[in-house]
Amino acid sequence: MRKILIIFSIIFLHSCSGYQPIFKTQEANFYIAQITNVTQDQISNQIRNSLKPYTKNNNKQPLTLELKSKKNEKILSKDKKGNPVVFELKIETDVKIIFKDKSQKELKFSKKFNYNNQSNKFELKQYKDNIEKNLANEIFESLIFKLRSI
Repeated sequence: MRKILIIFSIIFLHSCSGYQPIFKTQEANFYIAQITNVTQDQISNQIRNSLKPYTKNNNKQPLTLELKSKKNEKILSKDKKGNPVVFELKIETDVKIIFKDKSQKELKFSKKFNYNNQSNKFELKQYKDNIEKNLANEIFESLIFKLRSI
C-alpha cells in the first residue's frame, strides 16, 4: 500500500511541473509602442503602469493604446434616516487600439463592486481606494487577455 501511495504521489508531482505564468511578456505577440492616457486619472495611470512590461520592443506587432477611464459611484440603499448604507462603485474603461497599418479597434471594459458604508470615514476611504485598485487590476487582466487574442 505504501509503494502505491509513493508511486501515485510521484506521478502527481511530476504532472504539476508544466506551470507557466499567464502574463509572461516574452511570449506576447505584440508590444505597446505608445500608451496615451486621455483622462489623466488614477485608474488609467494604474492600468498604464501595469502595462509597462509590455512596452519593450520584441520585434513583434507594435500597438498604440489610448486609455479613457470613468468612475461612477452611486448609492444603492439608504436607512430610515436617509443615510447611505450600500454603495456601488463602477469603473468603465475604453481602450482604443491603433495597429501598425493605422486600423483601429475599440474595447470597452466595465467592472463594478458593491460595498457597505462604514462609520469611520478614513477606513471607508482606504477601503474604497483598495476596491478601485482591485477593479483596475481586473480591467488590466481582461485587456491583456484581449490583446493576446488579437
